[in-house]
Amino acid sequence: MGKISIDEPRRRLELALRPAEPPTVEEVLEEVSRHGVLRGPVDWVFQAWMLYVEYATQEITKTFRLSEEERSQLLDFRDALKRLLLEAWMQTKEKLTTLYKAVAEGTYRVEGNRLYAPDGTWIYIGGATSRLKIHGVSASARFPDLLKLPHERLELLQLGWRASDESELDGRPFMQTAQPWQVLAWIATRYGVVYTYIASVTLTHQG
Repeated sequence: MGKISIDEPRRRLELALRPAEPPTVEEVLEEVSRHGVLRGPVDWVFQAWMLYVEYATQEITKTFRLSEEERSQLLDFRDALKRLLLEAWMQTKEKLTTLYKAVAEGTYRVEGNRLYAPDGTWIYIGGATSRLKIHGVSASARFPDLLKLPHERLELLQLGWRASDESELDGRPFMQTAQPWQVLAWIATRYGVVYTYIASVTLTHQG
C-alpha cells in the first residue's frame, strides 16, 4: 500500500501562508484576464477577490442605469459577498496555520487522503490539488435585474450557461466556480434572491 509524501502538502501550505503585499486592482484584473482564477498566498487571494467585487460593482453602477432600489440591492449584494470572503479568509488562515504547525512539529497524522492536525482540522491531500473545506460561510442577498431583457432573450443566455457551467441543485439553477468574473456574469442572468456560499479553498502548486 502506497504512502502519501508530506513534502508536497508542506510546500503548498508554505506557499499559501507566505506574507504578501495587498493586491492592486491592476494586478487582480491581469490575473483574472490571464488565468480566470486568482492564485497566490491566502492573504493576497482573499483581498484580491474583495477588490474584484468592489471594482465590478463600481463598473456596473457606471454602465447600467439603476433605480435607487436597484442600486441599493447591488450594494447590499456586494457587501454580502465581501462579508463572506472575509469570514472565509479568517477561517482558511486559521485552519492552514493549524495544519502547518502540525506538519512542522510532526504532530500531524494521515488517514486515507486526509492530513489531520491534533485538534481534528483536516485538508484533503490526494490528487493534483489539496482542498480545505470551509464551513458555515453563506448568505442570501438580492441581485437586481441589470440587463432588463425580454424573457425570450434572457432565456437564450440562461440556456448558454446551462449548456456549459451551470448545473441544478434541488431543482434550482446552481453554479460552482472559482472564477470571479463568472460569479457576476452568471448572476446577471439569474437575478433575484441568490444564495451564495463558500464551500472550499483549493491549494495548487502555485498557491
